[in-house]
Order: sequence, then C-alpha cells, then structure tokens
Amino acid sequence: MILIRTQQVDKRLHTFSQDLAEWSGMPVAFVIDERNAAVDIPAGASKVSLTETACRALGLYCPKDFAWRCGDYGLYLARVAFPDCARFWLIESDVRIAGERPEEFFAILAGSGADLLSSFMGPASEDWFWYRAAANRDLGVHKCFFPVCRLTAAAIDRMLAVRQRHGRSWARRHFWPNDEAFVATTLIGEGWSYADLNAVGGTVYDPAEFHFESVFDGDSDLPADGPPRLFHPVLFSPALEAKRARLASRDGRKGRLGRLVEKLDRRLGLSALAYRINRSRPWAS
Repeated sequence: MILIRTQQVDKRLHTFSQDLAEWSGMPVAFVIDERNAAVDIPAGASKVSLTETACRALGLYCPKDFAWRCGDYGLYLARVAFPDCARFWLIESDVRIAGERPEEFFAILAGSGADLLSSFMGPASEDWFWYRAAANRDLGVHKCFFPVCRLTAAAIDRMLAVRQRHGRSWARRHFWPNDEAFVATTLIGEGWSYADLNAVGGTVYDPAEFHFESVFDGDSDLPADGPPRLFHPVLFSPALEAKRARLASRDGRKGRLGRLVEKLDRRLGLSALAYRINRSRPWAS
C-alpha cells in the first residue's frame, strides 16, 4: 500500500492520493501528524494517526521534533494498522510524479523485491549533518533520501526493534538519528537487500529535480511530457514563498558565543561523550 506523510489533507493532496491509487492499483492512507489535534480527512479516505502516545506505546523514544525527524515512525504505526500488508510505499506530501505517463512509475519499480527502495543511498561522509547521530562500531554510517521510499514489512519490524533498543541508551537518545540515517544504517549495514530508485528499471529522479533545495511551483513547473519522474519539494503559495525564504536565510551564522558553546560541547561536553560511547558500541546493542 501507499502511505502519504502529511500534516493536513487539502483538496490538492486528496487529488494526488486518488491519482496514486489509480496509477498504482494500491490502497492509499494518510500518515497524519495529530499531536495537537485530530485532522479531518475526506470521506472514504484512510489515515494513520501519528501521536506521541501511539509512538510511546510501541516503545519509541520521542524527542520534541520526532514527527519531522523520524518519518519511519509512521511505518511502525502502519504495520499495526495494516498487519497483512507486505510492502509499504512512504511518500511525503510535497512530492509529485510528473511526465507524460506518471502511472508508469510504479510499473517500472514493481519488479524489484528489495527490502528498501530509496534514493541517494550509500556510505555517508563524515561531514554529513547526521553522521555523528548514527556513529557505531560495526556497521558504518549510511544514508538515503526519505521523500519517496518503499520498505518490506520484515524490514520495518527489524527497524522497530532497533529503535526500541536505541531508546534505552542515553548516548543514542542524545543524538537520535533521523529517518534517513537510521533506516539506511540499519538495513544497508545489516545486509538487507536494497536498490536505488534509479537502478531498477530506468531513471525516475534527477538530483536537480528531487532534492532538498530544488523547490518547484506546483501550479506551473511540472512537465507533462517525457518519462515519469519524481519532483520534490513541490509547493503551492503561500508555502512556496515560505520555503524559498527559509532557504535564502538558512546561511545565517550563529553568534560567536553560540559557535563556541557548540564547539566545546562537540569536543569536551555531553555530545563528545555520547559520540565516543556510540562509536564504541555495535549499532544494534
């Protein structure tokens, strides 16, 4: 089935969900951040409610930003809600599939039996933002890109078991890796089968069109010709302007004191201690 990760369901997203169901022949459900309040969905639609209570009931550690940081949490909740489903697509709400025949996207990838399908996968370099959060002794640090991925139920169950184990470690909780670091390090590192979305049946994403910084206007930028391919993020006003403003301002540097405190913490403080502990322990310990 297909899961759409979102905070709300507006008319555009509902239409996209109907398109996905038609193109793929799969049922679709929304994974909705309902930490603050229940979110209405269109009649006949399905949802998985993402709340701190539900996640803690599965033994998951929940930092303040877990709904953003840990997209994999929705997969664990979906496993409970849909126990007979063998494979789950997880697609973020600001993804779109464009081209002359977007429905071919799922046909291109249907032949892969990999436990993990994602993009930009492989070993992470030490300058990657989440590298320190996933440090370990035995598996190395791996990365992927999470807006579009597909995982088997067995892989999701394994990920949950490792997340639960990490939640009992102070050093792991101190950093708490995001979905992209955690999922890739666990599955690639442990030898589960995986494949890049572009390596199955043809190119379905271009880094210039499918990247954190490649912002598209959903009202005008998506092509109606060519092969099916992914676009992300695709936004509509006023969210479009807000995203562009955040990207333009993100280069602002911390003040001198803030930089000094962070540097000391990384070298001598709790972060330094947690990093040393995590590097000395196996990933799944």
